[in-house]
Amino acid sequence: MSNRRCYQRKFTAPRSQRGGRLARSLILLLAFLPGCASALESPERLLRKYARVSLSYDDRGLSEKDRAALQELWQSADPIDRIFWKQVFPESAQVRQRLEKSSSLDDRKRLQYFLINYGPYDRIRDYRNFLEEGKRIPGAAFYPLNLTSLEFEEYVVRHPSLKLKLESPTTLVRRKGREFEAIAYEGEFAEELAQSASSLKRAADQCDSASLASYLRSRAGALVGGNYRESDRLWVSLRDEPLDIVIGPIEVSEDQLLGIKAAYEAAVLLHDPMATRDLNRLAGWADRFLPQAGFRRSSGEKQSTEVWQVALFAGGFNAGVKTVATTLPNDDEVRRELGTRKLIFSNVLRAKFEKVLRPLSQKLFNSETSKDVTETALFQQALLHESCHAFQAGENRKALGNTLPILDELKADLLALYVASQAFGQGLISKEELRSLQTSYMAGVMRACRLGVGSEYAQANAMALDALLAGKALVADKNGFHLQLSKLDESLRSLLDAVREIELRADYAAAKKLIEEKSRVPSFIQRRLIALDSVPVDVAFDYRKP
Repeated sequence: MSNRRCYQRKFTAPRSQRGGRLARSLILLLAFLPGCASALESPERLLRKYARVSLSYDDRGLSEKDRAALQELWQSADPIDRIFWKQVFPESAQVRQRLEKSSSLDDRKRLQYFLINYGPYDRIRDYRNFLEEGKRIPGAAFYPLNLTSLEFEEYVVRHPSLKLKLESPTTLVRRKGREFEAIAYEGEFAEELAQSASSLKRAADQCDSASLASYLRSRAGALVGGNYRESDRLWVSLRDEPLDIVIGPIEVSEDQLLGIKAAYEAAVLLHDPMATRDLNRLAGWADRFLPQAGFRRSSGEKQSTEVWQVALFAGGFNAGVKTVATTLPNDDEVRRELGTRKLIFSNVLRAKFEKVLRPLSQKLFNSETSKDVTETALFQQALLHESCHAFQAGENRKALGNTLPILDELKADLLALYVASQAFGQGLISKEELRSLQTSYMAGVMRACRLGVGSEYAQANAMALDALLAGKALVADKNGFHLQLSKLDESLRSLLDAVREIELRADYAAAKKLIEEKSRVPSFIQRRLIALDSVPVDVAFDYRKP
């Protein structure tokens, strides 16, 4: 639920553990067979996966100048969205035009789903094509159409002088005869980046804060110049600003060939100071209780954690399942020097509770149990989860390769529950509050398991589900699901112990085995979750322009 998103971000194992970075996550590339009627989902069923939400935010505390700045930040995100389309599905204009011109009501519905997914590949159904036959190209538009990971790596070995440019996260790879060339993003997307940069500069001219204005001007220069380090430094140093924007080529989840090319995205944000105060209180609990469980704050990296309202998501932030938090920057040098900022999105969490978690819990549990699934508990559980991400048992985490994001999500949830139990033992929360936190967590496990095998957060929660079922904390029978919260801590203890030992030993093989063995949702639960198609899997936002 953190860095990055509870959606399909991919990581690559260390080279020694990959046998040459051969095609990863092949399960995500299962072909759709449109000729088979049973395989195709109806447009109505597709759209039911997402609840449409008019995303609200409170801007009453903004000055007139900051309101004007907010409008410019909004404008800066539109070109970023257009670049993202070019990166992930450059044929979008033709497909969109065909669907728009169609007289079929079904095609209009397919168009809506096409826009949610930024293409014809269903992000919560293993990237299956919901329009026609065909697989998602693993490298999207970052690489030549027929490039394989092996061919790329062999070329880089033969041409070491080109390695830096070809493997840069901000270059496109293209064929030039029998050779490859690297094309810088700022050249390929010059028109859109210039438009976005101009809007950022105008926002800087309007906003009241000198430090925010400095960041916006620096980021504008980074977009068109390609060097983001100085603007990352300025961004990490921002504190207590009324507005913010995350913008640029950031995450590598869209590159499913090599996992190295960053996609563009933007998040326009307004500060949520009251929720940030609540967060600071809960974060102190993690510092107090986690060392006794064998976990300590990551050495050598500072982190601030803040709560924000989203005014607009664009590009990668807006594609498919929406993130509730992010930790940035990704630049290792800046992280070592200045640390990171973790941003939690309060209105996104609220939308997911109202449209997904509450109705799901009402379907899964009896009325007495479901009333304990509350927005307050979900928010507190999310804050605890995010505060626990900064803790680790071992130092050599990079050795865990592509298992790390799954283990991190699992660990943060397990540690959040541990902290809540300890807080109850110390009289910091009541028995009723603990019950609500634990019940909301259990509902969240079931929600996450609906996100599909491509979601790292879903895989982490499937592992927790396995432990909960084995320990009888969750019991399923013909009448539904029943919780035995008295068995919750004991059910999850051995799983937390396993994660701690894997981190201590930096044991990639053990991590891979644990995930492969424990991240499968039992078929009888899969059937029940699939049958709940009246409950959305996630949310799709309509944004209010400032």
